[in-house]
Amino acid sequence: MHEKTPRLLVDLRSKSMLRTRTAVLRNSFVGETAFVFSCGPSLNDVWSDRVAEGLKGRFVVAVKSSFNKIHSVDPDMYWFNPIRIPNLEYPFNPHTIRVASSNPTNVHNLSLFHHGCDLFYPIDVTNPESTLLATHNFNSAVLPSPGSLISLRPWGAGVLLDIGLFLLLYMGFKKIIVVGWDMGRTSYTHFYSSEDIMGTESIQAETRYSVSAASALVKWFAGRGVALRLCSPRSILDIPQLSVDEMLES
Repeated sequence: MHEKTPRLLVDLRSKSMLRTRTAVLRNSFVGETAFVFSCGPSLNDVWSDRVAEGLKGRFVVAVKSSFNKIHSVDPDMYWFNPIRIPNLEYPFNPHTIRVASSNPTNVHNLSLFHHGCDLFYPIDVTNPESTLLATHNFNSAVLPSPGSLISLRPWGAGVLLDIGLFLLLYMGFKKIIVVGWDMGRTSYTHFYSSEDIMGTESIQAETRYSVSAASALVKWFAGRGVALRLCSPRSILDIPQLSVDEMLES
């Protein structure tokens, strides 16, 4: 966990509104690197005691079930939504900032708040053809300046694009490295299961749109001074890949 995070969380929790809580995070990590661990099978290839040691004191995000794998580093943030909510095997560090996104009709979904939530961002869920992955309208996902109201966010789809990556941009990070952001042309599994869920229509659409949008997303972040990178050896997304050594040197 980064040394700044506990202080930020105290300040954040002293606010009562989403816009004022979000404003606490603005430019809080200017020029630093964020390490995001998602749930693809590459997580098993990359994670090790050496990686855990190398990330001590760095800003680390656990996405959903990845928390069970990387909990020993005390992630700074935990991102989740109501889809495939995991049973977490370990307690949170009390200083972990918990961020959720969902269709607003799920605001009162008990499963969504089972782990608690510090920041909840409602998503405008309509259809897959209106997602950021499909439209490439990433400007619409930029968080507003402090004091402005935060309305329904565009659908990503998925928590990384619903809010996660854009929140890191808002926080001032210069580099974002994602582990386990895996898309396969013929299969879709998670690090914790060999079950292939590619057969579902929604997953097929998400994969198709993700592959087509990846390079545009990299260019969009680069235009804002942020290097978006992967350390996900099984991913087919057109995002520059780093080796484990390169990731730890970032």
